[in-house]
Amino acid sequence: MNKCEETVLLFPAIRAEITRKLINEYAMSQSKIAEILGITQAAVSQYMKSTRGKQLLKNPEIDLLINKMCREISELKKYPDFSEFCRCKNKCS
Repeated sequence: MNKCEETVLLFPAIRAEITRKLINEYAMSQSKIAEILGITQAAVSQYMKSTRGKQLLKNPEIDLLINKMCREISELKKYPDFSEFCRCKNKCS
């Protein structure tokens, strides 16, 4: 399994962290987050309840990318570029 494939396995945890930050720090609605991330509102709700994507991420570089992505999402209201996480995983591993 290559590094990008490994990173894809982290996407639920990444989406969960992005969802929590967008709701808690940027006061974004679940429906808006669902629209931007291309997921259902039910998935957003599950991320918030930790019934989905509950794997903990313990990587400062990934945390920085999540923070950057949340800022960009809140400002631009557009789908984020998840390929940055593949590049990060390649450098961090």
